[in-house]
Amino acid sequence: AAPVARALHHGQRPGANLQREIEEEAREFGDILQFRFLDTPHSGQRKTMGALMELNEDAQFQRCKPKFLLKVTDDTFVNMPAFVHWLASKFPAGKQTGLYVGHTVHGDVPDRNPQRTGYVSESIYPYPAFPDYNKNPAYLISWDLIPRLAGEIPKLEPIGVDDVYVGVLMARIGVRPQFNDHFVMLEGPMDVCMHLRMFFISHLPPVEVLNVFERNSQGRRLNECKDVLPYHSDKLDL
Repeated sequence: AAPVARALHHGQRPGANLQREIEEEAREFGDILQFRFLDTPHSGQRKTMGALMELNEDAQFQRCKPKFLLKVTDDTFVNMPAFVHWLASKFPAGKQTGLYVGHTVHGDVPDRNPQRTGYVSESIYPYPAFPDYNKNPAYLISWDLIPRLAGEIPKLEPIGVDDVYVGVLMARIGVRPQFNDHFVMLEGPMDVCMHLRMFFISHLPPVEVLNVFERNSQGRRLNECKDVLPYHSDKLDL
């Protein structure tokens, strides 16, 4: 199995019981980065800022020397066997730097309507269009870019839309996004063999994330999709 470190990043959650459970999990597993602001639908950019800064400074991650950061939203299932197989074949040793890979958006413009969630004022971002960026719910960054991105954060006014914000940071350090169709989310009914080929399934409630995981795990155990999978699922137990 490939070594993978997980980090969940979010703000403070309302309710003493939920907050206590989060703190207990953080102590037990050491996989939570929690920041001192309320976690809301509008706080994604602040969480991304905090995560980049923390990952750049955290001794745990410095020791394990990661090659990549895969950033995904919390409603997204990640098919790790398929993703790790692709990652190892697509970016072998020596080709793991300067990468910003995902579903690339071209020519997006700031939303100037203050009544909407994605509002960006002209005082914060005066330009008519954003640089190309990789959109949520998933994108890949090579680890060598983390210190450079963290170094730019204090120089850039928060924009409020986290995937756009990362794209602007990337433009400031001279890195262009790379499009890869594995990061395009598909919708509609899919069988387990389709799920086992996909890297990401998004917009799922928590229970459905677990259901997809169980269906995929069973499909790998039964080897029922061996003729259509590009990887040996029985040798990747993640």
